[in-house]
Amino acid sequence: MLETHLTSSTQQTPFHFQKRNGPLFKLYLKTLLLSVVTLGVYSFWGKVAITKFIYNNLAFGKRSFDYHATGKERFIGFIKGMGILAAIIIAYAIIYKLSPVLGSVLLFLLYVFGIFWVGPFVVMGKWKYLLSRSSYCNVRFKFTGGFKEISSIWISGILLTLVTLGFYNPIFQNKLHKYLIDNSRFGTLKFRYDGINKEYFWIWLKGIFLTLLTLGVYSFWFSAELSRYTMSKTSLDGKSFNSTITGSGLFKIGIVNIFIILFTLGLGFPIAINRIYEYLFSNLTLDASPEKLETIAASFDTEASAFAGGIEEAADVIDAISGIM
Repeated sequence: MLETHLTSSTQQTPFHFQKRNGPLFKLYLKTLLLSVVTLGVYSFWGKVAITKFIYNNLAFGKRSFDYHATGKERFIGFIKGMGILAAIIIAYAIIYKLSPVLGSVLLFLLYVFGIFWVGPFVVMGKWKYLLSRSSYCNVRFKFTGGFKEISSIWISGILLTLVTLGFYNPIFQNKLHKYLIDNSRFGTLKFRYDGINKEYFWIWLKGIFLTLLTLGVYSFWFSAELSRYTMSKTSLDGKSFNSTITGSGLFKIGIVNIFIILFTLGLGFPIAINRIYEYLFSNLTLDASPEKLETIAASFDTEASAFAGGIEEAADVIDAISGIM
């Protein structure tokens, strides 16, 4: 099979995000109102519409991205997740009523199962689904990793994070990020992440220390440095990404966004979203020609589903209900 490869451009090609506050606000308001009227059911269709809008306003070169998920498949994934979680809760309630001791043991086992097995399934499933429904120039993205490999990284990462009182967490996050990126594809092209655990750890350690020391103010500079590092270590077919965002830039965007959301009682949220996306993508480039991406052979993942995301959303709903009762 003949594969197409990217050739480096003479300069970094920038991404571009078109900030259209009016249309996104109308879409956000429509989603909010119809979600209330339908008791949350329309939210799945609304979220898809908003995500598609954002994709369509993000461009590389002269071509924009596209999002192909549907509200129906998101809703079905949620219903399946609710069904499984509801069955587990009912079974637990029955067992606990018959034997509180056995019920307590079962609860502990379910907790462990959720952390060590459901966690990696949801992370991988959501990433796999997101990529499979994303495209550029009619070419889909794809995830080729497997549950066995990511669960190994996940379980060892959780255990070592506990043993080291949290200090292993940045290494765990870096390894997990590497696995997800290294197994991501754009058509026939491969993504790659070369972030080094030691370097990532020291950025994280410095960031946490200074964030605590400055009562959270340094978090913007911490986030910017992590973003620049991860993007500089990410490549597509050997061509590097580059981010030039700064802590001061994120700080200005963040502070203004907080006031926009507060003074509009939340209705200004889409405007805040537009502002942060415009800043992030206006500072992102790829060392490749946009025209070359249009020649890449397509590859579609038919196995990806919204089930993993549905489980997470179902768990959020149950957690919210539990907090109210």
